[in-house]
Amino acid sequence: MDLLLPALFFFLGAFTQGLTGFGSAMIPVALLPLVWTVPQAVGVVTVFCVVLNAWFAWSLRADADRREVGGMALAGAVTTPLGLLFLRSYPSSTLLGALGAVLVASSILGLVRPRLEPRALHRGWGLLAGGAAGALSGAFNTAGPPMLVYASMRGWGPAAFRANLQTFFLVTSCAACAGFIQAGIVNADTLRLNLILAPAFALGGLAGHWLHARLAAQTFQRLVQSALLLVGLRYVAQGLGLGT
Repeated sequence: MDLLLPALFFFLGAFTQGLTGFGSAMIPVALLPLVWTVPQAVGVVTVFCVVLNAWFAWSLRADADRREVGGMALAGAVTTPLGLLFLRSYPSSTLLGALGAVLVASSILGLVRPRLEPRALHRGWGLLAGGAAGALSGAFNTAGPPMLVYASMRGWGPAAFRANLQTFFLVTSCAACAGFIQAGIVNADTLRLNLILAPAFALGGLAGHWLHARLAAQTFQRLVQSALLLVGLRYVAQGLGLGT
């Protein structure tokens, strides 16, 4: 019974990733601190993300632009240790407040992202987005926000959007996982939770992938972003000592 809520959170994250191309980390990391510590949540989420991103990156590999993703992925791998240093250096209240700020910013960006007009961005901006995403991946395994903005501004088509993001997320999640193993954040206890919660995560990913071509994802995505905004505001308040 203690794992019912975590199972639901992982199902929702994997479902959203299969449906929209992102969310397998953001949603569980956003919700799990309601019942777990931030490092514990990040540790369990990371292993799942490596597996799910590998699966999606392989299945969508034909649509990926490897030349563009390669530079961004390298920048992300280089900055991932900076985020890990933050995660290891600050108390839980600071981590929770910082996570809340990331959620608020990413939710607002997610809500306005459909209104962003594609423009002829130079690929060099992708290095900046990749570096910022890598740092967030090392801190909370939430590389999505900078990449979603960049992808929207670049005007990738739907197929390239999902394939490029999955390829990038695979690299950053692997880099983050290696750091978390070394730091002891991924450990025997978190791996045991991975085994227990794997069916819920797998079912969510399969359901989202199956519904991708059958369901309009925009409305669902707006609901998710609105919910994450509220959760983020709560964490910011807790980090500032304004709530419990």
